[in-house]
Amino acid sequence: MKIITSNYSYFGWAAAILLLGGILWMMKLNQDLEEQINLVNEQLKTKETQVVNSSQKVQKLEDLLLQMAQPGTRKFTLPGNELNAPNTAVAAFYDDETNELILDISGLPEAPEGMVYQAWSLTFEPLTPNSIGLLADVNSPNNKIFKLQDIPRSEGFGITLEPEGGSQKPNLEQLYALGTISS
Repeated sequence: MKIITSNYSYFGWAAAILLLGGILWMMKLNQDLEEQINLVNEQLKTKETQVVNSSQKVQKLEDLLLQMAQPGTRKFTLPGNELNAPNTAVAAFYDDETNELILDISGLPEAPEGMVYQAWSLTFEPLTPNSIGLLADVNSPNNKIFKLQDIPRSEGFGITLEPEGGSQKPNLEQLYALGTISS
């Protein structure tokens, strides 16, 4: 028995193979597009998070600026210590009604690894330093302004460089800024 095949059957098989190849190619394109969409969605989520964080930072700075502009807030400068930080200064804003202090320490040098700046409230008669907080993450370019609350009665403020975690008493050899509150 002899099977007769026509040219049409070859064309049919060729068309089927081409159709199958085209379908596989389209499936691969679809998979690549889905991966790209997932990547773009992840990038979008990251950007949304960055926008929210930026908005929060802007709001925080606006709140600080409003507080600095309040009539009861006094602005003064903590000059840098000639030994450790000559040519530097720390801007301070103190409101003794709310017992809040804002420090702009952008003028201080970076704290070395394992060290942190610590702020001190001072009374002079007798000289009594009280720790009012660590100025952590000072090496972060985004965090150079600190708001400290519950400040005890103070006549001045100082900033020292202390071991990470802070100290009970200030290391005066590592004094970086010191200033008094003007009346």
